[in-house]
Amino acid sequence: MPILHHLKPDTGTEIAIWDVVESEAELMGYLKPSPGEVDRFEAMGEKRRREYLGIRCCLKHLGIREKICYTSRGKPCLKSRGHISISHACSQVALIVSRDQRVGIDIEKIRGKIAEVASKFVNEAEQNFIPNSKKLDYLHIIWGAKEGLYKIGGGRRFVSFRNHMFVKPFALDEKGRFQCWIKDGARSACFDGFYRRIEDVYVVYCKTVER
Repeated sequence: MPILHHLKPDTGTEIAIWDVVESEAELMGYLKPSPGEVDRFEAMGEKRRREYLGIRCCLKHLGIREKICYTSRGKPCLKSRGHISISHACSQVALIVSRDQRVGIDIEKIRGKIAEVASKFVNEAEQNFIPNSKKLDYLHIIWGAKEGLYKIGGGRRFVSFRNHMFVKPFALDEKGRFQCWIKDGARSACFDGFYRRIEDVYVVYCKTVER
């Protein structure tokens, strides 16, 4: 089974990245779902089925047996195991769990078209530290950071990626760390951000600042 990566950034956090390239029959054989789970699975569309299988494979790889619940805003949660966040890109699924810290993850395949929408999520301060020679890399990381922040916030409506979320300048490498925050009116919250390039994909996640 092609688990691509199993990362342990710290003692309370784990990340699983799965490439869903197997057949549905192979994955169902690996997961051994209950009859009720099979019924729910068969009611899904093809794309949703592949995502569901990828998520369940990540959970099993991490030794998590409980089902994912969802809040009224669609934010995933685990009743007995802290915090969780999920992302999909093409055939890959990324899942992060943390015992103590709020987390948000994003996985994105590197594509040039992100530059066409950069003005919707990059503010002037961020534009000023992005070098033209590495523009695509920075755009994917900044986008991933703000996706992570959005997920930590529970998918709050009316939050602007450009005007309410901010990423501090950072030096680019194959993997790294940066600071980011959400500011909406008088409320402000800071988070640690992390990124890692894996071939033609960026994995970016944010979590509560460690005290």
